[in-house]
Amino acid sequence: MGVGIEENAGTGTYDAIIQFNDYYSKLDEVSKEKIPPAVKQEIDLLLTLSSDSTKNIKATSQIETCIKIRRESLVAAITPQEQVLSEIGLTKKTAETLCAEKKAQLLSCQNELKIAIEKKKYQGIDKRGLTLELFKTLQVDIAISSAADLQEIVKLSPSELDSLFKNIALQKQFVDQFESLEMLVLFIHQTPIPKLQVLLKHCGQSLANKFILKPGDLSVLLISLDAERVSLIISMMMGKIKNAYDFVDLIENLSLEQSLLVCNALKEKLHDIIKTVSDFKYILVSLSSEQGALVFELIEHQLLNLIKTGEDFGIALAALAPEQHVLLFKAIKHKLPDLINTAIDFTCVVNYLYLEEMSFVFEAIKDRLPKLITNARDFHRILKNPFSKEQGAFILKIVEDKLPELVNTLADFELVVNYLSPEQIVFLCQGISKISVVINDIHDFKHLLKAASLEQFYPLCKTLMDKAPWLLRTGDDFCELITISPQEKQAFIFDLIKDKLPEIINDAHHVKIALRHLSLTQRAVLLALMKEKWVAIIKTADDFSDLLEFLSLEEKTDLFDLMKKRLPNLIKTARDYVNITEYLSSEQNSTILGLMQDKLPAIIEKVDDFIAVTACTESHDFLFKVMKSEFAFLIKNSKELNKLMNALSEEERIDLCKYELPLCRVIVNVGRDVPKITDLFQTPEGKRHFQHSYFKSLLAEIELDNNLKIQKSNLFCLQKNVASYFADKIPLSDFKEGVLMVIKELTEYSGKENYRPVILSKWKSAIITLEKTGAEVSPVDKLKNSKYDFQFFQSPKNTVAEELIPESTDRDEYGFHNSQ
Repeated sequence: MGVGIEENAGTGTYDAIIQFNDYYSKLDEVSKEKIPPAVKQEIDLLLTLSSDSTKNIKATSQIETCIKIRRESLVAAITPQEQVLSEIGLTKKTAETLCAEKKAQLLSCQNELKIAIEKKKYQGIDKRGLTLELFKTLQVDIAISSAADLQEIVKLSPSELDSLFKNIALQKQFVDQFESLEMLVLFIHQTPIPKLQVLLKHCGQSLANKFILKPGDLSVLLISLDAERVSLIISMMMGKIKNAYDFVDLIENLSLEQSLLVCNALKEKLHDIIKTVSDFKYILVSLSSEQGALVFELIEHQLLNLIKTGEDFGIALAALAPEQHVLLFKAIKHKLPDLINTAIDFTCVVNYLYLEEMSFVFEAIKDRLPKLITNARDFHRILKNPFSKEQGAFILKIVEDKLPELVNTLADFELVVNYLSPEQIVFLCQGISKISVVINDIHDFKHLLKAASLEQFYPLCKTLMDKAPWLLRTGDDFCELITISPQEKQAFIFDLIKDKLPEIINDAHHVKIALRHLSLTQRAVLLALMKEKWVAIIKTADDFSDLLEFLSLEEKTDLFDLMKKRLPNLIKTARDYVNITEYLSSEQNSTILGLMQDKLPAIIEKVDDFIAVTACTESHDFLFKVMKSEFAFLIKNSKELNKLMNALSEEERIDLCKYELPLCRVIVNVGRDVPKITDLFQTPEGKRHFQHSYFKSLLAEIELDNNLKIQKSNLFCLQKNVASYFADKIPLSDFKEGVLMVIKELTEYSGKENYRPVILSKWKSAIITLEKTGAEVSPVDKLKNSKYDFQFFQSPKNTVAEELIPESTDRDEYGFHNSQ
């Protein structure tokens, strides 16, 4: 079987697998079905793994590729089944066929040989152990025409192969016999090293051109080879590795031992593969730490020549392990000052250094630092490194005088100011000649202040305000600044600019924003400063209410006393009235009501206005008294009617029912909304007033229906019945009977005219709702016990009506039930 290693089994195994596969493929399906399942499963797994070269790329991570494990599994499966397996073999027919094929092949070969000898055109294809000397003696031309010929040709000695393969045609024949990379791997495994060396010397490049299309292919070829063969193959095919990317693709999947062999074989070529420090970094970060250590050891001296700038040094150092880091720094440290010619060089050098190493570099170039800092970004690049407090102070000291020269934009200012002391900030601000170019507006100013620490904030804010007073020109500018946080910064800004506020604030909105963000003490100061300007800046009711929201009771009183005579002119809508009175006391609301009595009804344009105004002030009684005759025009639908009734007292509801409300028009779904509104009344008297009011609206509506053309006698009958019933002169049963007679007559008439008046359905539905007034029994039960049975008009969502009508009754052509 041969001796194997962890990543690669003994070479004899591959021959045995191939030979077994050849035999196994000739078994018929019946014979294969006799193979016990456990054995067949192991056979299929073995053949699958051996036919897929990718399974062995990372052999140690795929344990199922281990030949030892496969053998043990096969033995375990075969042992209990030996008797069964001994009876499985080629069928008699297959054996006879194979014998016939070989006999025919023999006869054919004999015939071909006879013809070739007669015509003297024969070539040596004898499978016996011939020698080169025999070929020459018989003057036979050697040809390689099959895979089997490969096994015969390697029986020649190395010297004979060397002599033979000088023939270019034979080299091509040799290469052509390999159909796959796997076949080449197998041949390399089986061929002794001396002979393999000769064959690769003559055919190695051609084989590489055929199968090694990329470095990964070469890795697949090497991964299963022993050390000696790896060295041999890589020395023959190293031309395929041209750069760092090829190098990584080649060795990243190899074992450490194989990687070492490859690196040693490519040692002399590494300087062509690794041309830059970036190549070196790519290789080290792509490989394992052990592989990286191998590469570093081989290229350590070459690496020094690749490092030409501080940036190069930083790139190289970033890829190294600590022990490699120390070695490189030790080898190059005296050369480092010469590599640092820019701030980028300096940052790249010190960025990965240990503190002691950084101190060495700092001392070596500290006097050159002013020359390295040519702009704000250079300043930032150098100061952001982890210097000691003394080193940082030294750098600031030596560049202090040129700080204003470094700042030409807002971005420059931000990069520099974060490293400065309060004194240096003052010096910088005072030294910038074109401050308006650096800080364009209040937004730039706020941006700087937000980013500054508290220690930097005070000198920065004061110095810039003194140098650039135009930054704060309007109330918008003030609002932009006063929203800054934390509170300490806000307080400082307010104290700094408070005396300018009466000059720049001309809008109540600005005052509102300020009051929202200021402390109570600061609010008092602002209100005192703005006292003389209230009349000028409060232009709308919203302005006034916005301010009231943030004032104390005493402050509200002072502002109210100042503005109360102007408030009627500011209040233009019910919303204005509500917003203002929300923050005032009852006494102050009474004052406004007195001032607004003549104007207040005019701003009530809808029911919601009335409810909102009366809900938060003392104006309810007054406003209802003057508005009750106007509600007929304000109520648009049953929802508004319901809301209004909810907002009134029982006495006011009854009082409202005395007016001609358009109840029939606003109540569409009678069966749902009339009972719902009736229930809002707390007394039987109130319920009866509302229902009387509703029937009066029905009378008005039916009289106005021109299509119905109601006769005076019918109208008089309805009016008489309504008046008599609600005057308690007739019982409900008589009222129903009298009304229904008219409704039936009108229904019959409208049917002849093809007109279906909704008003008639409303009358019927309204009669049903009468049962709600003071009743202990539901309208449904009372209706079922009465002598009448009729359907009332339904809206799409109303299903109660259907429940009221017995299924057995008949309906007329309009959907109404006929009385029995």
